[in-house]
Amino acid sequence: MVLLEPTEEEVISTQLLKQLSETPYACCSHLQPLSSRPGNYVYRGILARPIHIPNGAKATSIIIKHSTDSVPKTFEELLLNSLANDSPSTNIATVKSPRLYMYDVEANIQILEDFPNTNGFRAMLFSIDSDKLLPSPSTTAIGHRLGLWLRSFHIWASSLEQAGLRAQMWQNDPMRKVKYNFTYDTVLKVLGNYPEILKGYEKTLENIQDVIAKEFEMPSTGEGDGYGLLHGDFWSGK
Repeated sequence: MVLLEPTEEEVISTQLLKQLSETPYACCSHLQPLSSRPGNYVYRGILARPIHIPNGAKATSIIIKHSTDSVPKTFEELLLNSLANDSPSTNIATVKSPRLYMYDVEANIQILEDFPNTNGFRAMLFSIDSDKLLPSPSTTAIGHRLGLWLRSFHIWASSLEQAGLRAQMWQNDPMRKVKYNFTYDTVLKVLGNYPEILKGYEKTLENIQDVIAKEFEMPSTGEGDGYGLLHGDFWSGK
């Protein structure tokens, strides 16, 4: 019988269980993998012992996020704590960011609040039972309500009270560069392999690439003509 080598995800899951075993966030023997991106591993863990949370209740599960790169996510920590302390809201919907329970800078491990018994909005929207899962009168009304909350988020992020938060946005510049390199900086190189698609559009794409390159040079402080805070979870991808 040939023994299979453990996958990278299995190795990381085992390491996380061991690292958390001596903390209040020790989990049972299995972590449930959630949707992850390259370099990021996200799990739901069932706590060996429930923990008390700020609202006086007890939590029996947590979300564990681990990054394999060496860049500390200190800006992400600051942003999560800011949202937890003063999250925008409307009187028509409840939108909440997960509370950050613990952040191990050296190990790049975040312990986050879990929202059990919830479903992803996209999965509900495209479900054959969407008319039963989503409130009436229609998905258009839901989109309108989400838009109102998102507008309140932008107002909150642009307020004078969040000037200190915006001043730290430069910490996310390495990720901005990665996103730029994976998209606009490579589009012409990739399309060069398919000349029949690129033909006739070279100049237009070059102009777009030049405009984006200039925008990328703008400061990321969120002040003046610089970029502001965007809510990256508001997209319909997988």
